[in-house]
Amino acid sequence: MFFMKNKILFLNISNNLWTFRVDSNQINRYLSDYIDINSKKIKSKYISFINTLSNHKIYGKNISEHFHLKSGYNIWWMSKIAEKSSYKSPQISDCIKLIALEEIILHNKCNKIILTVDNHKLIKSIRKLSKNLGIKIVINNYKFKYYLESIRRNIFHFYFFLNLVKGIVYLFLNFISVWFRTKPSSNWFKGDKSIMIFSYFIHLDLNKSKKGIFYSRQWELLPKLINSINVKCNWVHHFLTSEVARSPKQAINLLEKFNLSSNNRHTLLNSYLDFVIIRKIFVNYLYIIKKTIEISSIRNHFKFDKSSIDFWPLLMEDWYSSFVGATCIQNLIFIFQMDKIFKEMPYQKLGLYLNENQGWERAMLQSWRKHKHGKIIGVQHSSLRYWDLRYFDHKDILNSNGKFSQPKPDYIAVNGPIPLKIYLDAKYDKKSFIKVEAVRYLFHLNNSSKKNKSLIKNKCKKILILGNILKDSTIALLSLLSKIDFKDSIKFVIKAHPGALINEKKFPKLNLEANNTPLVDLLDEFDNCIAVGDTTAALDAYLSGLNLIVFLVNGELNLSPLKGFASVHFVRNSNQLKKVLDFNKNKSKQLNVIQSYYWLDKSLPKWKNLLNDFY
Repeated sequence: MFFMKNKILFLNISNNLWTFRVDSNQINRYLSDYIDINSKKIKSKYISFINTLSNHKIYGKNISEHFHLKSGYNIWWMSKIAEKSSYKSPQISDCIKLIALEEIILHNKCNKIILTVDNHKLIKSIRKLSKNLGIKIVINNYKFKYYLESIRRNIFHFYFFLNLVKGIVYLFLNFISVWFRTKPSSNWFKGDKSIMIFSYFIHLDLNKSKKGIFYSRQWELLPKLINSINVKCNWVHHFLTSEVARSPKQAINLLEKFNLSSNNRHTLLNSYLDFVIIRKIFVNYLYIIKKTIEISSIRNHFKFDKSSIDFWPLLMEDWYSSFVGATCIQNLIFIFQMDKIFKEMPYQKLGLYLNENQGWERAMLQSWRKHKHGKIIGVQHSSLRYWDLRYFDHKDILNSNGKFSQPKPDYIAVNGPIPLKIYLDAKYDKKSFIKVEAVRYLFHLNNSSKKNKSLIKNKCKKILILGNILKDSTIALLSLLSKIDFKDSIKFVIKAHPGALINEKKFPKLNLEANNTPLVDLLDEFDNCIAVGDTTAALDAYLSGLNLIVFLVNGELNLSPLKGFASVHFVRNSNQLKKVLDFNKNKSKQLNVIQSYYWLDKSLPKWKNLLNDFY
């Protein structure tokens, strides 16, 4: 491709922040601003790329066929690439930026790129793009160390063997851990009056847990409703570290207390690992490695229609991690743990699980159906974020129901009109949804009945900080706040994500206090809140009427569930942050309309209708 006009694109990439200008006299623009304006088109292109890759045929078979195991499970749909999680695959953000970059080059008819960059992977990706477009590229500060790094990592076998070592080590560590694992309880409820609920062992009520009472903030009143119609619950928990339990052993001790209840049986997914499963994992691991070697030419096809982008340099690590490395082993562990659980579990008429479209969920869905249980429903328990690509797929993937298709639940229990609209706009079949109340957000009904109150009378103003699962992002905000010279005395109270706790003593310049009080009991104490990035707790703060600021790390996509909400301030630097804080300091709460986002009713009529259809 050759462009007649002599236009030069100046591109600077530093610490993940992309800035550009098309003329040397222009000021630099943030690429993230361009992405925000053109987000629908760019997002659609990446989703199309995943579909194209999934259907690419090698030796007459597409990828999902090659990675279909004899046991009936499919490792492709559990891979990092198919999952599209920005948490597990942060380089997806760079893939999105490459799509935006190509659009800018084509729109402006540039014939030259002057690139300043500090990331060797991006050097290779952008060089390939310029070569495929037939335009020149000049790379500034192309340091020798990046050149050596690029050569080393360009060797085809490097990532293969690096991940092979990681996979073998991870398998060995799990082999050793079998000696120390507690055997799971198999005392399941059975019959027409039982239900299986797959959940996370996190967000539990700490005080109730100490008393041996199970109460999940993710399910709230629903278990009580289920028990009230004489249905007993079989709980399978996916362990995550939290304040309630720092280790699987502590979690198992708690589960033993919870199991004294006559209506609930709890077990831990982590307990289902034994030497028989380790042997199955090893055999299937060898098979997957063999398949990965056989289809190694796939690296030449990480492209999509009508584009000159090659995503392989960026997604190569995800590929080898998923099919050779530790992720491959972890997914095989999930597969055979699920296989054992649902083989041993008596027939369940109905299953519920928290729908987040993670790889392990697909193993669970395949196992549930393999062992001929009843209907299974994915529960949309939280909000939907625009750039959380786990929830978005090409229509061909959504509508496919063949042997090698992506596993899907029978229904999705959707919790509000806005999430439902997002799903329908993403081309989901309307028939696949069941409307239910957002049990996780029922506490907002209490808040909406309270009178507004202001904390501005306090000499020391209080601001709530909500951290997210990415600890580095929360630390970035606290570091930014530490550099701001506040004229007024401000007390910051941080509610960290339970899976990414923060040591407040590391920020001595801030008047910072950590608070682990459940969010439901904390929000009413504040008028102002700063939420980090993509945390869904920001939505809680918004619906509780707090003046909300969302902090986005420079260069990151806007993954906030409140993207597009006019009354929410989004900031990326200290100047923006201080300006908005000064603007908000004299504002008291303004209660927002919550029923337009979620369906909320403490009597749970929609959930009752769902349960009545099965029991």
